[in-house]
Amino acid sequence: MAAGGTRPGGIHGLTDDPDYLKLFRAAPTTMLLIHAESGRIVDANDAASHYYGFTRLEMAAMAITDLNTLPPVEVHQERMKAVQGQQNRFDFRHRLSSGETRRVEVHSTPIRHQGVEYLLSSVLDVTQLKEAEEEQHRLEAQLAVSQRMESLGRLTGGVAHDMNNVLAAILAISSLHLEEQPEGSRNRRAFEVITSAAQRGADLMRTLLRMARHDPAVSKPLDLNALLQEEAGILERTMPPGITLHLELHPGLCPVLGDWSALANAVMNVCINAIDAMGTHGILTLCTLEPGPGKSAILVSDTGHGMTEEVLRQAQSPFFTTKAPDKGTGLGLALVTSTVRSHQGKLEITSQPGSGTQVLLSFPSCLPAERSRTSGTPVDLGVRGLEVLQVDDDPLLHLSLAALAEALGHHLTSVERGEEALARVQSGLRPDVILLDMGMPGLGGAATLPELRRLLPGTPILLCTGRADDSARFLASSTPLTGILAKPFSLQEFQTALAPFEPRGKA
Repeated sequence: MAAGGTRPGGIHGLTDDPDYLKLFRAAPTTMLLIHAESGRIVDANDAASHYYGFTRLEMAAMAITDLNTLPPVEVHQERMKAVQGQQNRFDFRHRLSSGETRRVEVHSTPIRHQGVEYLLSSVLDVTQLKEAEEEQHRLEAQLAVSQRMESLGRLTGGVAHDMNNVLAAILAISSLHLEEQPEGSRNRRAFEVITSAAQRGADLMRTLLRMARHDPAVSKPLDLNALLQEEAGILERTMPPGITLHLELHPGLCPVLGDWSALANAVMNVCINAIDAMGTHGILTLCTLEPGPGKSAILVSDTGHGMTEEVLRQAQSPFFTTKAPDKGTGLGLALVTSTVRSHQGKLEITSQPGSGTQVLLSFPSCLPAERSRTSGTPVDLGVRGLEVLQVDDDPLLHLSLAALAEALGHHLTSVERGEEALARVQSGLRPDVILLDMGMPGLGGAATLPELRRLLPGTPILLCTGRADDSARFLASSTPLTGILAKPFSLQEFQTALAPFEPRGKA
């Protein structure tokens, strides 16, 4: 029989066979008999009728392209692979009578009857299996990213210890000499630059440590206008030339209580997303505003491609990203959300496809901000008379801290290991304050702390660390008379840390 002569209802002589009816039509597996050349559905069993939601007669009047969501040309190409024996297993999406599409695995066997080629195809719904596999792959990808972040955190922590020691020495000496220079002098300006550079390096290390979840936020009153001006300066030097930056600052904006580095990193993440959304041309607008009583906010707007409702719903979820695998991890906006929440703030995103995106970061306002991040009250270089024991393995910090202690009128004794500190105390040394490094070789700070506390139960101990992480905070909170002095620190910060322990009655 010619291909065009086959009538709906089956192949003459085959579909009327009782064995065929028993094996094909009554089979529990969804099965289709398809004319190979035209792709017309010649017959469908009861399971297929039930699965697709069409009657057998309706299906016999359809083509496989009515079910398969691929373009007809591609359906024909795949069908020919089965006819020629090149492939017999296929992954498709099939359309049901309800309009729903399901993922199916199709096994097709070529059959020749009366000189005409047919395909006997069994159809297995694998939607749930495929979704489970994709979820597993997604979780495996998340795990891989988490492991990379954990490795980065360990590496960052190690680098931070050494880098913070270097910055601590620079900041200590520069801040000390800064106080000794006359206002407006050339030397004072030089030491201001050195001090500012060291503090900027410290901010960078804190940002890296925070991303690796080693460093807590440091809260102080912040001027959001000053923060946006600094970020705008960085962006102007790094944005594509076709993107224009507009800066709109609210005069007299109330400050917020927070961590400069954390908020700067959050704003930069949002700006990077905005720039990526615009490509090579567009307008990036950074604003500060008061969205309500007792609120101060930053608004980042772009003229990019915008987001669909589905993307907008998932935008703040960890590991979700619309970028290529080598362009993003899906962590940027999740970290921004975490930072905003840690500042008791709120993150709101509005966007529509083709209309750009607006990201509002709003925070509770507080008392007036500090005029400068680097300037402080002049240090009173008077005599305090504290006996300070420094336990640190870095010779640079011995030299720099000795200069600070001398300027403040304190006497500093420096040792390089916990074992040596314990031996000196057992030999009769009685310091007023102990500065204990956490990252030393040998016994280490964590193991030295309880021994020092046992020998000197009433002596204050400050844990000096560039990684003020959960373990350091736990040690400080669970050990009496113990606090944290984060590296690096300036002369002013060193004086403030020691002030509570200064002997009464001294100038």
